Amino acid sequence: MFARTIVRCSAVRRRYISPSHHMWVIPTPDKMTPPTPDGRHQPPSTYRIEMGLTSHGLRDIGDVTSIRQSPVIGKALKQNDPLLLIDWEGYAITSADELYHAVWENDEGTLTLNSPVSGTLTEIGSVDPSREGIDDTDVLAVVISKREELEEVAGGWL
Repeated sequence: MFARTIVRCSAVRRRYISPSHHMWVIPTPDKMTPPTPDGRHQPPSTYRIEMGLTSHGLRDIGDVTSIRQSPVIGKALKQNDPLLLIDWEGYAITSADELYHAVWENDEGTLTLNSPVSGTLTEIGSVDPSREGIDDTDVLAVVISKREELEEVAGGWL
């Protein structure tokens, strides 16, 4: 079902959401499968999948200070394998007094971003968070995935 939708609408780049990963994904055909002897088109054999954080995923962390890749480019990934390490810093409300004055503390951490799909990591986005920050339109990673692997996980996407 998913592959047929992509083939029919290959000119339209549809953004899907992986709610469990707080990531968006945009699959586009990478390698087209040759037509059958009777001329019928087949779904693509592989997809190029761009992915990034949703606005909800960005709200869960503070300001991004650095993005580090976890696996090596060209390495095969399985779904839920570590993809990126995102260092962040921000503020957290620690307490409030009887007049509702909030007390803030500095907070920082590292978010391990897991891959929502299996495939081969081909590129890491060239976003420099120290200069411009990141938002929900930035491509953080690109993975090439087989059609079968993509169809297996796409049922949980919105």
